[in-house]
Amino acid sequence: LRQMSFSVGMKGLTKENVAKVQELIEETLTQLSKEGVPQALMESCLNTLEFRLRENNTGRFPRGLSLMIASLSTWLHESDPLVPLRFEEPLMKLKARLADGENVFEDLIKENFLTNPHKAAVTMIPDPKYAEKEAAIEQERIDKVAKAASREELEEIVEMTQRLKEKQAKPDDPVDLAKIPYLSKEDLDKSMKTVPFEEDQISGATVYHHPLP
Repeated sequence: LRQMSFSVGMKGLTKENVAKVQELIEETLTQLSKEGVPQALMESCLNTLEFRLRENNTGRFPRGLSLMIASLSTWLHESDPLVPLRFEEPLMKLKARLADGENVFEDLIKENFLTNPHKAAVTMIPDPKYAEKEAAIEQERIDKVAKAASREELEEIVEMTQRLKEKQAKPDDPVDLAKIPYLSKEDLDKSMKTVPFEEDQISGATVYHHPLP
């Protein structure tokens, strides 16, 4: 991305402690920028980062799709899509700078957090009685419907609910299941399709667009 952003969230805070926590965070960052990040903490974090990069564990998410999404951060802005995937060289350069005694993280903290005016603190205060209020509204609506309905209509609703539960609990007929369409690997087109597009300039920025079918 052309303009990177950083965000961090905290939960479980009371409204009265929000300002105190903000002050504590700024004091801690100031202390780190002046006194330096502890060596043991720095080495531990780098070790964890390197392990994650090398393992590239995406869990149940497709690894190939994960790599493609990562490459879009530069690819969409006319840069090399492989740059975000090549971590070996940047990581070695970072280690070399730290080994030479350069205050890499301390300078970054000062530049991006302490002296950067482009920041915002957003406080979201939940309503502890929200669920109770929603339940009360729902109950009020049910009571209105019940009062307006006749005895026969209420009995019909009960019967319909019972039939629905029985139908939901009943196993599906294999014949009906066989009617559900599905795709196999043989049905998928393995050829690469090229999407036609046009290049244009809008306010000095290169824009690509293609007509939708």
